Formats: sequence, C-alpha cells, structure tokens
Amino acid sequence: MSGYCNYLYFKVNWVLTAMSILSFSRNNCLRYFLLRVLILFTVLFCLACSTPQTSVYKRYNSYSGEINQHSRLINASPEKIFGILTDPVQYTSLAPAYTHIAFYTPPPYRKGSRFKIDIDHLLNFSWYSEVQEVVSNRKTRLTFLDGLFKGGAEIWELVPKNDKTLVIQTIIVSPEGWFHTFIWNFKARKRHDVIIETLLDNLKQHAEKS
Repeated sequence: MSGYCNYLYFKVNWVLTAMSILSFSRNNCLRYFLLRVLILFTVLFCLACSTPQTSVYKRYNSYSGEINQHSRLINASPEKIFGILTDPVQYTSLAPAYTHIAFYTPPPYRKGSRFKIDIDHLLNFSWYSEVQEVVSNRKTRLTFLDGLFKGGAEIWELVPKNDKTLVIQTIIVSPEGWFHTFIWNFKARKRHDVIIETLLDNLKQHAEKS
C-alpha cells in the first residue's frame, strides 16, 4: 500500500478517535454529520489506492503492476489476425468512435514503431506507445511512453486453437501517484475495459469475414 494510502488510513483513525472522545449532543448534530461525510470521503479515496494485482501466469513474472486482460476466440488463422493488428489502416478501424489512433512511424510494423492514442469521452486521455517486440503471427509487446500508464506494458498474444485463434490482450500498469491511481480505479479501468471489449468484437467481426 502506498504512503498516501497510509496517510489516509491515519486520518480515518484520527477521525474515529475524535468521535469517540467528543460528546455529541443535539447541538453537535452538524459537527457529527460533517465528520461522517469526512469519513466517507476518506474511505472512497482509500479504495482508489488499492494494492496492485499480481499475475498468476509465469510469463508475466518479470513485470510489476496490475494485470488487466481480455480475450476473444476468433474463427480465423493467427496469420490473418496478426496482419490486421499490425496494419495501421485496419487496426485503427477497429477502435470505437471516441478513440483515435495515429501512427507516427511508416510501415512496416516493427520494433520502434510509435503511435498515439487519444480517448475523447468525458475525461480525455492520451498517450504514446512504442513497439518493443514483434514475434510474427504470435505476439507483439509495447511500452506506454507517457500518460496515465507511463512505464507499463501492452501485450497482444495469438494462440492457435485447432482451426481458431485465441486473441489475448493484456496491459500491465502501475499508475504513478495517488491522483493517477484514483483516476485508474474510478474511471479509466472501466473505460479501458469497454474500449478493448469493443475492439475485440470488431476484430472478430473483421477477421471472420470470408
């Protein structure tokens, strides 16, 4: 748990102690109400500073941070799906309407390729990503260069399943500071889940076209 969370828990304990010492009469109703509001607000902030999750998969042991993973079984070959994910035109077409992807490196998709993602939905988020590893028809690994996920990783894996392919999208993030942690827990995680689920649905529909 972060130092900021410890500070918040200390504040909760301080408030509870104060409440046990003070004698509340009818004339102190407002003070009692305000103390209860303060406790509720503090607890909500503590929930935002949750301890990062750890992965049960050995292949992620070299990373630190929270694992957020989505998958889809698609009736298409790994080669076809890999081609879609690494083609700037096809990949950008998979994103929801409020998500904009712009490639800053010309094809082919390779180590060192960079692109920017802008999410314009209530709260605006943007960041640059850089490709760190490409295993043809099997895997791509990227690093978040800035923004909310700075220093985190994004991994796309294609696992053959008979005549189908299991597509696994994983991000491993550890937001810096209490504010970024708060935003991730209360807004950004849910928004990310919606975006990736939509993207995977679009990928499945696109890849399964004859």
